[in-house]
Amino acid sequence: MRTDGGVKRVAGAELVLYREGSSEFYVPDPDRYCEGGLPTRDAPIAFAPNAAVNRSILVLFHRVNRIERFGDVFCGVGARAVRLHLEAGVRESVLSDVNPLACRVARMNVTRHGLRARVHCLDAAIALSSFDFDAVDLDVHGSPVPFAQAAFRGVGDGYVHLTATDLESLYTPAARRKYLLDGPLRDRDPELEARVIVGALVRLAASVDVGAFPRYCLVEPGLRVRVCLECRRGKSHANRALEHLRRERGVGPVWSGPLTDERTLSRMRRELDRVDWRSEHVREVRRALGSNVLIA
Repeated sequence: MRTDGGVKRVAGAELVLYREGSSEFYVPDPDRYCEGGLPTRDAPIAFAPNAAVNRSILVLFHRVNRIERFGDVFCGVGARAVRLHLEAGVRESVLSDVNPLACRVARMNVTRHGLRARVHCLDAAIALSSFDFDAVDLDVHGSPVPFAQAAFRGVGDGYVHLTATDLESLYTPAARRKYLLDGPLRDRDPELEARVIVGALVRLAASVDVGAFPRYCLVEPGLRVRVCLECRRGKSHANRALEHLRRERGVGPVWSGPLTDERTLSRMRRELDRVDWRSEHVREVRRALGSNVLIA
């Protein structure tokens, strides 16, 4: 939600102060650079107002699963890190982006709040291999698969949050290349899309001896699938995760286990009663948390 905090210009980009949850940070003016809640092609930095629910679910998750050090390797304006510091007690974060303007704005946002955060203009794979994290976020445009192994290595025992926005590719021959399927999906099925994506990520984690287990999976039909994986180092954990892969509908191994952890969801629902958010936003988040496969 845009506030009346004034307008800033950074390298010609018009920025406005934006409130989300109980945090404020500068973003490219949504009235100018967004359409339908998504950034337009001419947006100087990618910021999606319609991802507010999934950012809030990230905050809730880490209010009930506390971490010390967070990494955001596609940081954009730094919204996730700012919110986790201010609303979930994260003590330290490392942010990176290949867009120099994004790094400038992210640095401005974390400095404005005096947060213990470092911002680097680095490729995601380099950032993931250069620092250690308790949790890392890959809010990538497209498939998170090319960066997943580096994320699992960088976290080891911790949490990896990933976003996939290339859902159309699951229905094309690219599904074999991008998500390790035998062939493309045929019928639209948001839950199966999520199971395909989780299955590919679990296989990639196992390839570096990490067991990955979903703790929540948020499906935004036609837009994105977001998943949080709890990771545990060791071949035994990796083998245990692989036991949940099954062949389904001729598309290859997909995740057959729970997509969410009910105990975690129950704690997040209770925590939602304690946050200082707009009532409308609380209702949106509560609705998303209302089922075992989260639908926004």
